[in-house]
This record gives sequence, structure tokens and C-alpha cells, in this order.
Amino acid sequence: MSRRAPRPGAALAYAFAALAGLLVATIVVVNLHIALGLEEGYAARPADVLEASTLLALADVALLVAGPVLAIAIVVRQRSGDRRAGPRE
Repeated sequence: MSRRAPRPGAALAYAFAALAGLLVATIVVVNLHIALGLEEGYAARPADVLEASTLLALADVALLVAGPVLAIAIVVRQRSGDRRAGPRE
């Protein structure tokens, strides 16, 4: 089984995607806090969120983990799609 040579910039693309996904997830979490009426909103500490609602704290964790993971999955899919398409004529 032959291994493909790593493509240049792959690590940078994945790191950028992870950071972008985390940024989007953070914005969604802060807006969720504000929409649900958490008094501190963007300044809420994790203990405040947990005290207000365990479900909200679990949603925060899920969103903050899913953001970077989904962003990296999108980049992987796009990069593999480029490879399958073959050379452009």
C-alpha cells in the first residue's frame, strides 16, 4: 500500500479551520447565553452557567467541541474532493 505525500499547507489549513470553528462556536455560545437570559451574558463564568442550567452547560461544551471538529471535517472533505477530481485540463 503506497502512502501519499503530505500536501503542503495541510497542517496550516487544519489549524486555521479549528480556530475558525472555535471562534464561530464561541459566538454561538455567547449569543445563546444572552438569548436565554443569563444575567452575565458574555461575562458568565462556567460556574454561573452550570448554576443556571446543567443543560445549557452541556450545550456549551457540545458546541465548543463540535465547532472545531466540524470545521476540520469540512476542510478534510474539501481537500479529499480536490484530490479525487484529478488534474484540471
